[in-house]
Parts: sequence; C-alpha cells; structure tokens
Amino acid sequence: MKNIFVILSLFVSCLSVSYAQNNNYCFVYNMNEYIPLYQNSDDSTASSSLYQDTLKENYYSLQIIDCKKDRFKVRIIDENNINTTGWIDKEYCFVWCWLMSSNSIYLFPEPNMVNSYTEISEDDMSSNRGGYVANIIEFDNKSNWIKISLTTKTSVYTGWTLNYCNNIYGSCEGWKSTPPSQIY
Repeated sequence: MKNIFVILSLFVSCLSVSYAQNNNYCFVYNMNEYIPLYQNSDDSTASSSLYQDTLKENYYSLQIIDCKKDRFKVRIIDENNINTTGWIDKEYCFVWCWLMSSNSIYLFPEPNMVNSYTEISEDDMSSNRGGYVANIIEFDNKSNWIKISLTTKTSVYTGWTLNYCNNIYGSCEGWKSTPPSQIY
C-alpha cells in the first residue's frame, strides 16, 4: 500500500511539473478565414489550415511549444478533440489583456517582477475586437510570462506581462484575476 502511494505521488508530481513548464496558450481571433499552418518553421507553403468557424462555434486553443523567428510551434486543440501540432505565424496568436484594479496593464522589460515596469492605463488603450487584445511575440517556457505587442491610441508597446487571459472566451479564473498586489 505504501508503494502504491509513493508511485501515485511521483506520478502526480511529474504531471504538475510537466504542466507548469508550459502553460502558454493563445487563441486565433481571425474569424471565418483560413489561417495557414506549416509543417516546419521555415516552410514557405502551408501544409494545412485552421478555420475559426463562428457558425458552428468551433474554436481552437493553441498551446505554444516552441518559437522560431516569426512563428510559433503550437499544439492545436478544439472541442472535437483535434490534437495536432504545427507552426503558425505569430501574427495570429492573441490574448486578452487583463486590466487590474488600477485599470491598467503592466509591461516589464524582462519576464520577472524585479525590473521597473510600464503602466498602460485603460484611457490610452484602444478597444479592438470587443476588448483589449494583444499579439503574443514571445513566451517564457519556464513560467506563465508572455511578451506582447499592444497597440494603444498613442503608441505600440512591447513587454512581458502576467496580465492576460489566453482563451477566446475571456473567461480566465485564478491567479490572473487576482489584485495586482498578489501578482506583483
């Protein structure tokens, strides 16, 4: 019995470590158009495509696995249990920006909270696609930090953040919806 408990504990620990190493997801927000997927990061011709179908409400979740130049390698999952991998241009990978209790999003120069940050207030942000959507340009595969490009009314900002929701429905829960004092 003791051996079974030890084996089960090790199994759960391995799953937790594996999940924590890459919890970087994004969504494709381009609706009712074909999004090219590539077999390799340097291919010039698409091998297949994604289609966000609003009529059938078939939406994809993309787990970012790797990054090369202008593309992410992603694991593609949908409600029909499609589970495949491919390379997608970074321009198609989005997240919602979480505005914290200060009505701002915070961008850092590095994926940590040690450095000073840029605070972008809601007054300067441009609502796009029904909210504040940012393009992912890089990710840290050891944490939940992502580097985003965020276009505002006055500028384009880039920086690392934890203030995001990575599902198309914007229904994230947990640490991303806590007050900033508990995150930073």
